[in-house]
Amino acid sequence: MITFKIELEHRPDEVFLTNRWAMARADWEAYESDVANALSQMDPPNEGTSVDSKATQFADCIRSAALATVPLARVRVAKTPWWSPNLQRLRTRSRRLRRAYQKTWVARTRNLLMENYQAARREYKDALQKAKEESWKAFVRRNLDLDPWGIPYKIAAGKLRPSTILAGLRTPDESTEGWRDTSVHMLNTLLQDDDATLDTPLQAGIRDSFERYTPERGDFPPVTEEETNKAVSAGRPRKAPGPDGLPVEFLQKGNVAKHLTALFYQCIQECRYPRPWKKSQAVILLKEEGRDITLAVI
Repeated sequence: MITFKIELEHRPDEVFLTNRWAMARADWEAYESDVANALSQMDPPNEGTSVDSKATQFADCIRSAALATVPLARVRVAKTPWWSPNLQRLRTRSRRLRRAYQKTWVARTRNLLMENYQAARREYKDALQKAKEESWKAFVRRNLDLDPWGIPYKIAAGKLRPSTILAGLRTPDESTEGWRDTSVHMLNTLLQDDDATLDTPLQAGIRDSFERYTPERGDFPPVTEEETNKAVSAGRPRKAPGPDGLPVEFLQKGNVAKHLTALFYQCIQECRYPRPWKKSQAVILLKEEGRDITLAVI
């Protein structure tokens, strides 16, 4: 006996990375209340809790309040404009004849059913091709009436191109081969080792200034709530969030300055930057025109 075991791995964090929040339908009064209640249960500052754990607790408080008061935006699947009940009927008939043909082992009957299936399949393919062509022509006519320089013109002029996966980079010596070689080169170039002998004059000046003027541990002036509020308010709304999936509006609407200020001050006291805040998403963009889109220079 042959058995199959199918398992679905549940990853709760993915819901925040793959969905958008419906900000227009948020209950901000309830959100502010839930955030205040959740933050009040956080560990007190400097009570044996590391800044890593404190930053994680802070994000969890924001996330739990958002889930309770801010709905997730619905992901609408675009309908296929050229699909019709007739195509559905032809496809169903073609599949039914294919199953009948595959289940029959009598040669004479099998040949007859194969011919019927092939005829039905051709009919379905022809109708499908015709429906796509008619839908495309209607789309072009509709858009040209609205804007002669719109999407149909851009497609015909080659100004709209499908996205290309960057698999190679041009280096000073040679080109990388494969995604692994490309990833290693990007990491080594963008995140270089801290080698003072390789500093540019500007970098050398910054290093010298930092070494000479950085105060000792514990000598930093305290961070004020006013400074935190100013930094939070400066965040631009309706922008893509970071890896945690929490947009800046959640900080602006949640009155979190007190707890965030305490976390900032603990970071300064311990001279540590929370590990969760070090996560980021790097996107490499090819800016120069006239270059091969499959190659880039870093």
